[in-house]
Amino acid sequence: TVPVHVVPQGVDTSRFRPGLEPLPIPGRRKFAFLSVFEWIHRKGWDALLRAWAEAFDAGADVCLLIRSYLPNVTEGKSSTAAINERIDEFLETQLGRKRDSVAPIIVLGEQLAQLDMPRLYASANCFVLPTRGEGWGRPFIEAMACGLPVIGTNWSAQRAFMHEKNSLLLDIEGLETVDERMEFEFYRKHQWARPSAAHLKQLLCW
Repeated sequence: TVPVHVVPQGVDTSRFRPGLEPLPIPGRRKFAFLSVFEWIHRKGWDALLRAWAEAFDAGADVCLLIRSYLPNVTEGKSSTAAINERIDEFLETQLGRKRDSVAPIIVLGEQLAQLDMPRLYASANCFVLPTRGEGWGRPFIEAMACGLPVIGTNWSAQRAFMHEKNSLLLDIEGLETVDERMEFEFYRKHQWARPSAAHLKQLLCW
């Protein structure tokens, strides 16, 4: 009998808006995809790398900007190096690919001032995040407020504001139980989505 009110998160559209000066990105190619996330399994970085390697070879005039950080690790050059190592290892062990055989992946592992985040979105042509599950999905709504096309998983909290008319929704291949690949134990034995790397490849190419 007690009313329950849902208060969603929001976005400051005076800061996150179209038309801002892009943040300069060394090595940027003609078309840039951007992904912003903590480097944990829940964020679907493995699906992202798999789809990227299958979609674009080294000669494609595209690049993938990854603004990320490791959990419980100070952001900076060491974080950038560690993430680059993990990318190289995944490409080689899981896909049999060398880093230089795919279109550039540019890791931004150093802390970025909040005032510069809107300019980071402005430096990209499309935002992509094949997450397995979200509490809200702030980077999605920030990217959308900046006018970017957004590729995001068709499941979980971001569906509160993402739909077929304003987003490129990524198919899922059902749900799966969270296992030991998840760095934080309190997620385990719950369920989350299994994003489709094959559909993600199609969306990236489109």
